[in-house]
Amino acid sequence: MSTAQRHKDSKCDWRTDLEASRDLGKGEVLAFGFLIGWMEEWRLRRELPPGRDAARVFWKEQVLAKDRERWQLTQWEAAVRWYLRWLELCREFGGDGRSVAERVRDSVRLVGARRGLAMATRKTYSSWAARFGAWAGDARRAMDPEVARDWLTQLVGREKLSFSTQPSGAR
Repeated sequence: MSTAQRHKDSKCDWRTDLEASRDLGKGEVLAFGFLIGWMEEWRLRRELPPGRDAARVFWKEQVLAKDRERWQLTQWEAAVRWYLRWLELCREFGGDGRSVAERVRDSVRLVGARRGLAMATRKTYSSWAARFGAWAGDARRAMDPEVARDWLTQLVGREKLSFSTQPSGAR
């Protein structure tokens, strides 16, 4: 499969592309995955768009906030460079680098705005939708009603959330 086709098919999923990278060893893939995952979680919490500016702030606020070993900084710097290059390629192939969770969150917010829902309601709904998107992992699974039922069941069973928090159509 060509790089262009993989980007189109994966909708620019950095984890998938990192694992498929031929120019990194297994240790580098694990280390890069750690750093990029940390950076992405931080970026999502702050609701920053993916890119150089977010990476710069992350580096300053998170990485440089503590004393780090030289090898960590070198490795993490390489991970950020890989991620930013990946993001450029993703955009070249028509993606935007947002995760499934972000795309679901943004869609729910947009629909909520069109329906005239209050901002607090949109944030609550979109936050739950983003959690589901992250749990589902990819867009195809996020669109599957059976996967949604599994997630809701898991919330009630493992996280002990009230069954009444579930939408009536999911029961």
